Amino acid sequence: MTFPIRRAWGPAAALIACALSLGACAGAEDAADNSPTFVNTEARGTADPLYGETTAATSAASSTAPAAERAPSDSTEPPAAAPADDVQAVLDRIVAQHGNVGIAVSDGTSTVEAGRTAPEAAWSTSKVPVLIAAHRTGVADSQLVSSAITYSDNEAAKAAWAALGEPTVAAHAAQSVVAEAGDTATQVRSQVTRPEFTAVGQTMWSVGNQAKFMAGLRCVDGAQPTIDAMGVADPAQNYGLRTQPGALMKGGWGPNPAGSYDVRQMGIVRLGGHDVAVALIASSPDGQYASAQAVLTSVAEDLAQADTQWPSPAC
Repeated sequence: MTFPIRRAWGPAAALIACALSLGACAGAEDAADNSPTFVNTEARGTADPLYGETTAATSAASSTAPAAERAPSDSTEPPAAAPADDVQAVLDRIVAQHGNVGIAVSDGTSTVEAGRTAPEAAWSTSKVPVLIAAHRTGVADSQLVSSAITYSDNEAAKAAWAALGEPTVAAHAAQSVVAEAGDTATQVRSQVTRPEFTAVGQTMWSVGNQAKFMAGLRCVDGAQPTIDAMGVADPAQNYGLRTQPGALMKGGWGPNPAGSYDVRQMGIVRLGGHDVAVALIASSPDGQYASAQAVLTSVAEDLAQADTQWPSPAC
């Protein structure tokens, strides 16, 4: 959605303004009159039906034998740890709990995915390769990167796209970033397919390929300013992967052709004590954007609580 650009764009402003005047890029990926209200899902109530109600833990007295009745043990070895769940089993279980969602994790070589795994509209997650391409070709300074990535400002992203050149040139530049990170399957779109949205925002990107892209992102030349911006929290987007400490992530959202809201995120988060490249997508169960936010938050919490050996990113 559209946020105000909070700071001046610095040295790239003149070039960007020139590029915009040529009208080389498509419209904002979300129409201005279609902007939903952001909801901070951290403030949800305990009766929220999307999360269910909690029940009190079973009393220790009713579930554990009294100490005096326990058989003594002469062993000095610690008890064997329970085996961790298989990653695929973890993802399958989370998908089964939440329904219409997709999840993927990757180390850059192997990818595990579940649920909605077909390519779908990237929405604002496509701003990541665009801003990396714009930065490393010298047409986007740190202020523009921050506006487009941290705050998902559509006008800033449009400016970066236009400054890269005409649409096929801009798409090729972004495509090079995607491939350099390890995703050679996804094709960045240069032509508008839905008149009210940008071409690049309608790039079809699967959760599996997004997770693979994130696993290799730190190896991409010129990516660090964008990665840094992904690590800065915008209070209006405090849901899903952003609820996990230290998350580096970018979200995207928009109405699907059926009229419901799709919300997706890709990022690197701490799971099981180390970094994991993750991508998520969900549709709102009631057609409302805020409901999809809540689903992603619940999925992220389930990932954080899972007991498994998560794959580590390649970079």
